[in-house]
Amino acid sequence: MTNECYKKIYEGITCLPDKNEFWNLYIILMEEKEYFLDAFARETINGDFSPHYQHAYFTLEGQVLDFNRNMTTQLVTLFRQIVSEKQPELMEELHMATLSPMEKKIKAISIELGELMKSHNDKESWTKAGELNSLLKSEEAQQLPAGFIEPIRKELSGYYYINGEINKLHKQLYAKGNKLIELANQ
Repeated sequence: MTNECYKKIYEGITCLPDKNEFWNLYIILMEEKEYFLDAFARETINGDFSPHYQHAYFTLEGQVLDFNRNMTTQLVTLFRQIVSEKQPELMEELHMATLSPMEKKIKAISIELGELMKSHNDKESWTKAGELNSLLKSEEAQQLPAGFIEPIRKELSGYYYINGEINKLHKQLYAKGNKLIELANQ
């Protein structure tokens, strides 16, 4: 089986001060039988020399998987530190990599709707809520885990309820406005 690349998790440059060397660092989330990290470093040197590469595979927790790779202890330690610091982002990427296309779509639309609601963009929120509601009613969505779908359905239902209450208040404010105009014109 060939390795499948999911996403670049990290790209950066570091200086190893004791050697005065600059290295470009890369970490990629990969999958074969299980998920792992493909980490490699390229020494940044002038154009007179060919670049020097170091490479190793790591577990998602930052442990070296393949000891036959050529990587210095200093770079291994640096990559472990990066993996540790990036752990929350790494777990989110792993979670996204394992979602079905429908789950990804529902999650993306839920995020969009949430952002629209937070920015008080009522008309676009209503449209996005309808799009999400339609997706949640689809046959494909019915097959998704209830632990994923039900909380979103509940929040969407709450959105529709609150939106209805806001519309009632707008009608009451409209009536109050008409009454004020009527009283002022007497």
